[in-house]
Amino acid sequence: MKIKFLFAALFCILVPKGVFAQVPFSIQIKQSLSVTNAPALHSGVFVTYNNKWIFIGGRKNGLHGFQPPFAFPASSVNDRIYVVDPVTDQSWNASTSALPENISEPINSSNMQFYLTDTTLYMIGGYGWKDSIADFVTFPTLTAVNIKGLMNAVIQGNSIGGYFRQMNDQRLAVCGTHVQKIDSTYYLVFGHRFDGRYDRSSTTGFHIQKYTNEIRKFRIADNGTNLSITHYSADYDTINFHRRDLNIIPQRYFNGEKGLTAFSGVFQYNVNLPYHTCINISKSGNAVDQSFNQNLSHYHSAVAAIYDSVPGKQYNIFFGGISLYYIDTISNTQVKDTAVPFVNTVSIVVRDKNNSYAEYNSNTTMPALLGTNAYFFPAPGIPMIADEIIDYTNLSGNQLIGYITGGIDTPDPNISLSDPSLSSASSLVYEVWLNKSSTGIRNVNVTDNSILDLAAFPSPATDNLTLQFISGKQQSVKIDLFNIQGQLIQPVFAGPVNKEKIRLSISTKDISPGNYFIVIRNSSFRRT
Repeated sequence: MKIKFLFAALFCILVPKGVFAQVPFSIQIKQSLSVTNAPALHSGVFVTYNNKWIFIGGRKNGLHGFQPPFAFPASSVNDRIYVVDPVTDQSWNASTSALPENISEPINSSNMQFYLTDTTLYMIGGYGWKDSIADFVTFPTLTAVNIKGLMNAVIQGNSIGGYFRQMNDQRLAVCGTHVQKIDSTYYLVFGHRFDGRYDRSSTTGFHIQKYTNEIRKFRIADNGTNLSITHYSADYDTINFHRRDLNIIPQRYFNGEKGLTAFSGVFQYNVNLPYHTCINISKSGNAVDQSFNQNLSHYHSAVAAIYDSVPGKQYNIFFGGISLYYIDTISNTQVKDTAVPFVNTVSIVVRDKNNSYAEYNSNTTMPALLGTNAYFFPAPGIPMIADEIIDYTNLSGNQLIGYITGGIDTPDPNISLSDPSLSSASSLVYEVWLNKSSTGIRNVNVTDNSILDLAAFPSPATDNLTLQFISGKQQSVKIDLFNIQGQLIQPVFAGPVNKEKIRLSISTKDISPGNYFIVIRNSSFRRT
């Protein structure tokens, strides 16, 4: 008889006592009492111009749903443009219904890519309804918006029709990612093209999905009337670039250069789980950082970038969102949930001057299960570097650095498995305060990356089980097999390992059927 060797569905990463590091500030998040007129939206375009917030596109309901024809309901399309003044707490809006369909349909879509250059907002792609074919598409469009003129027209109640220009290019039919700019080149990083009705299953025939697996680089030729794409090229990688719905954050390096980091993203080829590695992107090329795993944030969320020029460190802060791991605040452990739930974690990924990464749990949480597809706006007057990164050196002791608004608010971490309609778009505004004074310095938990990408397969196993992991450093490890009652069944391995991928074969011929755990540990860390 074949022996069945099963594994429990829930795994824990235990954060050991003593594994702490210091981040030179604390974060406080509290509901704003002075900004109360933001729209309830998520997954749209958001930019700051002249200290005002502009919202275009996105959705008004919560999680989009997964079963056609009910996913992405038309009643929840955001077909208005909003302008919010956070200083005076005023709000204005205008309908897009009077615009031509070729303009209104793309700018009403979800998950567009966008970048504000001076007074021109460029919006690319997006997933939405196309009336002429009575179906959903990813739009192959580049829309240029005169943001100053549009904002003033919305505030004054005038027509908005004269502030949009557009071109079509199939290379721009992308959604679910970001476009950033280094010097004069735009970087459209990863993402996918999704045409048809959204469906959780990929075999029903309701849609066609194709990941770009590319970093698409180009310039935009814009003379104020005509638009075109020039200097186009693409870096292609089917292994590492197969990602969407991630965070891509501008980076300031110690030598003064600008780059980008793509953090995490979804989904892996053979399993609906996120990636853990980050990818550094610069003018000189792209590099996957195999020495670092991001554990606490895996999906597009509100983010803030802060650079401290003295030590050459950048602090990338992730507010809530969706993650494979969450922090159990009672046991102070990281818990793995393969349903990839909504979380309230506020995590910090620090990049030092040598471009090494470390991840921290800030010990501050979002007020609820918020942050997914939400918006972070820097506070008016906050010191910025190139209008993208908060300048830590010029912050005062305790300062309002920005606001979080919008995004998906859910009562249940795993709402996607029950009833997505119970989630909603948030209209609340939260203030983000940073305290860099001596009383604000605190120790925070650091995520251990000495054991990466731990996997055991096949599951269930019969005669043999393969255990695989990456050792993040030269170290001594001990690996043991336990039953579900926590009793030691057999030692597996004990000894030194190098900084490399490790693969071990475990015989299961003489083990009774049941659920078992493998525990791997070093001098200060244990993973199960």
